[in-house]
Amino acid sequence: MGDSLFEWGIATWTMEGETESGDVAVVASFADGALAAAIDGLGHGPEAARAANLAAQIVRRFAGEPIDRLVKRAHQALRQTRGAVMTIASFRPADHSMTWLGVGNVEATLFPAADREGGSRRFMVLSNGIVGYRLPALRPTVVRVEVGDTLILTTDGVDGELAGLAQADAPPTELAQRILDQGGKRTDDALVLAVRYVGQDP
Repeated sequence: MGDSLFEWGIATWTMEGETESGDVAVVASFADGALAAAIDGLGHGPEAARAANLAAQIVRRFAGEPIDRLVKRAHQALRQTRGAVMTIASFRPADHSMTWLGVGNVEATLFPAADREGGSRRFMVLSNGIVGYRLPALRPTVVRVEVGDTLILTTDGVDGELAGLAQADAPPTELAQRILDQGGKRTDDALVLAVRYVGQDP
């Protein structure tokens, strides 16, 4: 799938016996950028899905705001739910920057473009907490991105170590499905969101 700033793909698994997943992805554009997020409602089943979808609504509605403010908005909205963990990455093409922030255990890895020499993958440092219950100090980090860089977000239903070792050279939809097939634990809901930065449309 495509966006003015990136191509992206999602692969998901709903825990056996459940009818809806508590893991939700968000991809949204705003005036001067675009955002990608993965949200995991605590546990599984309808209550996990309710928490995740409520957080996703907040993220979509206020996508252009600073991501720490987005997390705080979601925190207030989820106080009457079981809560969620989430990671958000906001891309701004004006300076080829990506700001990312995670609360809980939704892992994020940024892979350099396949044709760029000397680049190394970067892993986001996660902060312990639960959106809707207990927030840590929020410290978004800004990194530079180049055309062709690929961001992988995985919920805890996916083996994060396997995701971090992925070869991020396939189309995002294929890449997300490959990571889920190889690393999905099948004992929980699972989600992989793959985002490849392509820069601003000419």
